[in-house]
Amino acid sequence: MDVEAVDKTGGTMSKPLNVALVLDVSGSMSAQIEAMKRMLHDFCLVERPGVTVRVVIFSEASKFCGIEKSPPNATVESLLQFVDHIQLCQVQGRMASGGDGPENCMAALYSLVDDYTASDNVLCFLITDNSPHHRAYGTSSEAQAERDWLEQHHAPTDVFEALNAVLDQLNITIVPILFNGMESNAWHQQAARVSESLILLPNSHDSALLARGLGAIMHALQQMSTTRRIDPTAVPNLQGFSIVVPDSDAELIEADPDREGLTATGATQFNSPADIEAALLGLLNTACDRFSGKRAGKRCRTVGNPSVIAELVRFLVNAMLYISESPQATTRGIDVDGLRAEATVVKEEFDKDTRRTEDDNAYEKRLLDDLVADLDEMRVVLKTRLAAPTVAVTPVQCAVTLETAAEYLAGLTEIPKTEDEVSAWMEIVLQLTMCRLIDVSFPLDLTGKPDFADSWSAVIKDISFAAAMSASAAAKLRKEMTYKDPYTRRNYSSALITSHPNDPVLSAHFSALSALPTLQGLVQGYLVSGGLRIFPSIVPGLQASTLLTLVRHSVKSGTMLSQAQWDVARCIVYSLKESRGSIARDIVKALKDKREFNPADGVPKLVAGLVIFLRRNGGELDAHLVTRLFEEMSAGAVTIATRIRERAAAAAEAAEELNAASATGPDEKYHADGLPTDSAIAACLIPTSWAPIDATFDAVAAIHPAEQLADGTAPLPDMALPALYALIAASSAFHNLKSQLNLLVQFLVAPLENADVNLSINTAATQALVPAVSESVLANAFLESVLLKKRSGRFDLDDTDKKTWTRKPMVDIAPALRSLVREENTAMFRLYSSQRAKHAHTILVGAAAAVRGDTPESCEAALKEVSSFSLLGRTYPLSRMDAPEVLKSALDAVAKQAPEADAETLLARQKQLLSTLGVVLVIGREWSTDPPSMLKRQKNFLEPLFANASAELREQVMGEIGKQAVCMRVGSPNRHGHTAANRFPGFCGWTAAYDAQRIADFGIKIRTSGRLAQMNHRLAHIRARLDAMKNWAQFCEAVRTERWNELGNARRRVVGFLMEFPESQEVAMRLKPVVEKVLVDMSLDGERVE
Repeated sequence: MDVEAVDKTGGTMSKPLNVALVLDVSGSMSAQIEAMKRMLHDFCLVERPGVTVRVVIFSEASKFCGIEKSPPNATVESLLQFVDHIQLCQVQGRMASGGDGPENCMAALYSLVDDYTASDNVLCFLITDNSPHHRAYGTSSEAQAERDWLEQHHAPTDVFEALNAVLDQLNITIVPILFNGMESNAWHQQAARVSESLILLPNSHDSALLARGLGAIMHALQQMSTTRRIDPTAVPNLQGFSIVVPDSDAELIEADPDREGLTATGATQFNSPADIEAALLGLLNTACDRFSGKRAGKRCRTVGNPSVIAELVRFLVNAMLYISESPQATTRGIDVDGLRAEATVVKEEFDKDTRRTEDDNAYEKRLLDDLVADLDEMRVVLKTRLAAPTVAVTPVQCAVTLETAAEYLAGLTEIPKTEDEVSAWMEIVLQLTMCRLIDVSFPLDLTGKPDFADSWSAVIKDISFAAAMSASAAAKLRKEMTYKDPYTRRNYSSALITSHPNDPVLSAHFSALSALPTLQGLVQGYLVSGGLRIFPSIVPGLQASTLLTLVRHSVKSGTMLSQAQWDVARCIVYSLKESRGSIARDIVKALKDKREFNPADGVPKLVAGLVIFLRRNGGELDAHLVTRLFEEMSAGAVTIATRIRERAAAAAEAAEELNAASATGPDEKYHADGLPTDSAIAACLIPTSWAPIDATFDAVAAIHPAEQLADGTAPLPDMALPALYALIAASSAFHNLKSQLNLLVQFLVAPLENADVNLSINTAATQALVPAVSESVLANAFLESVLLKKRSGRFDLDDTDKKTWTRKPMVDIAPALRSLVREENTAMFRLYSSQRAKHAHTILVGAAAAVRGDTPESCEAALKEVSSFSLLGRTYPLSRMDAPEVLKSALDAVAKQAPEADAETLLARQKQLLSTLGVVLVIGREWSTDPPSMLKRQKNFLEPLFANASAELREQVMGEIGKQAVCMRVGSPNRHGHTAANRFPGFCGWTAAYDAQRIADFGIKIRTSGRLAQMNHRLAHIRARLDAMKNWAQFCEAVRTERWNELGNARRRVVGFLMEFPESQEVAMRLKPVVEKVLVDMSLDGERVE
């Protein structure tokens, strides 16, 4: 009888199969490469409907991880061309012989993640004769190259972690075809075992026979690809191969073990035709499942110890039977002692899970013990609520009864191992749990994939306000990670589990489930990702994010809250209140100890922490907490809006066009998002009585009041704060945030059992609840947020632990306001500064050019007196760089003062000037600490000025200018890390003392500089330069002590000159091979060189 895959409608399904042929072409495959090429050629020769083929070759060399692939969706012709051009030890046009023993097969396998998705059916034949790069084998240059490749592709560098990542991300069956006795390698066995496959093991050296055997498998696959079924009588006669089937019960390896753990045991090798045929039939059945869209029954790795899930489900159902006083609880003899014993079993299973940390175990054990201790109290509360039903007790009736769940549980007797078996246990919880459909976008992790663990930062794009449903019903709506709402027909990406304040049984179930974070995280993780992945804190994060989105959307609509919106909101708030887990524990503690928030956590997490604090600590939502909450909400909104505008502006600049997202709104005082612009804020600080800030202002005569305001030498004008508050009062963003706060506060304090909605989004509602929160308080908080532009602006971070935030006693907005005035008027302020500097420069040059003296000493004393000029409170110095201009002006003055003098007299006066003022300007040390070498670039300008000086003076001046620059700084080092006490000794003058002092001096500069990142980058450059200097100095010392006596006079002179020549690392690197060549070339000692 044929084995056929049939869908629920009775038709044959035809989901395509993707065959990946991954071939090792390293040097050790020389005996097999031609047979493999022939086999690949024969397979690719035929075009198969519903089958895509990708050929991947791999090898490696020192510092090269080579992977090359045939084109995607290649035609038969292009595939054949690729296969025919395969050469041993050639990848990507580079020589890659393989180097060390192990191969880069892990990188080649991981590269398939870029080619396929989780919904693709992939059958991969991995053909190699060696193991991957296990860490126990050491780190060769080839192994490091593969690890670098994996890091660049955001993959784990551990070969087992990377293998597991491939198995998690792809629906893949891996068939290793192993030469050279690699069947015992644990990595190859795990690849086959976890993907429900087997290993093909060549037992013949006849390449033609091997090619025919593999061709037979390909022929069977070809038949199956067109018929979508398997005829057991047509299973190929696999000549030349044995088959190895890994032990299905072997423990999964999560991380690369030591050398002893790399050899797997328990695998079974089949050699007889009957056994081989049976094993091949199983492989082809797996492949047929791939064709028909059915995933294999993969071992469930993602939940650690699957037994934990079974025991948690069993405990939860029995606990709920006890709490609800179900007749089945009596029939089954369920009591607190029995549940306590079951809890002990759960805790034992926690300890068996090697993935769990001790802290995780301790936390969940504590929650479990607390739940057991509260079972009787929960039973009494539930009985009381059910005994006196009112309008506040209305069962939702979206979940199955506990009795139905108990019957389902009774049918599960086997401890789960595969994903399907774990799913069957989880189905019980899905049936008992209520949920709502949402459309959510998670932040991306470093690999570019959704980070489901960071639910506090999730963006909720849409919420379904249709009737609630069970999580099981929601899961049945999902198709390719999309939920279609049966009422609205809209698509959503996830479902959010919640409780309901009007359903006591559902509430008790949610409360109990929240005390089991592993199980709750598995259920919610399944609803968001479609896989069996545990995210313990995902539920409260999604709930809080959804609540804030509901608040924003309701305010944006500007209408009264609908009944359906209120129903969702109260379910979420009630769920957060009833949750037993330690949600946002740091926030709750900060609220309890200091009644303050912190800027490190997102606003959704702050709201969740506030809900828990109010619920568990009997706190009241007073004006202080409401104000603090508004501060964080407004600061968060400003931060996001600023980031969006900056990105839009960058995109507009790149496109060289205006972008509407970064433009202002109809009123130029506000951005399109309603936040006031920086220019509008700055304008509030400039009284109309001040002079205009433009080019008409006489900057030499006075300092503009706006400049004094910007630099802090003048107070804020009296009219500034009233003008700023008026600007804020007219901001639509301010009113929007106030409305969000109002609605959120009502959610937190309203009676959640009341199904009738009576909430408003206006300000009066909150003021009625918390009268002390005034408009002016909120306006001041909003202004602070706009100016600070970041949530951390109100806090100080502890320098010791870098974790603890302490709120500042008072937030000073004056520095931010002054900064805005400075930034908005930067161009004018620079113009004013330039005008003053130019005026001072003119006066300084004129005064210096007028200095005369009979000797250099008298000139220097006079020059020192006029080497600075004060203007409007600032002192402008005369610089060494001004010397050429001063000297030129002085010489011109000499010529003008004696226009009738004869040439000889004029020459004598010029020589006198050059020998006094001229020499002082260039090399004088008293009037300026700048070295004469600063004038090196102006040498061509200075030489003609000294043309009439004596040859001795000219040589002295030009010699000083040409000297190596030295640092004259005292105290703080320059940007190179040098001081006057520790100058640059030349590239060949490295010493340990110079090295230590330079690093120490620059370390001081880093600690005193506000540009930490830039200074650290510079320090890294200095360290690299110091290392280069040290290496060159050590090289030169070794030459002098070990090789010097071997050299003749000529080579000594050449080597000595070359070793003293370098001024940079680059020159040294080029000279080193030259020096080494001279050392060994004895012919250079001949007469020709002499």
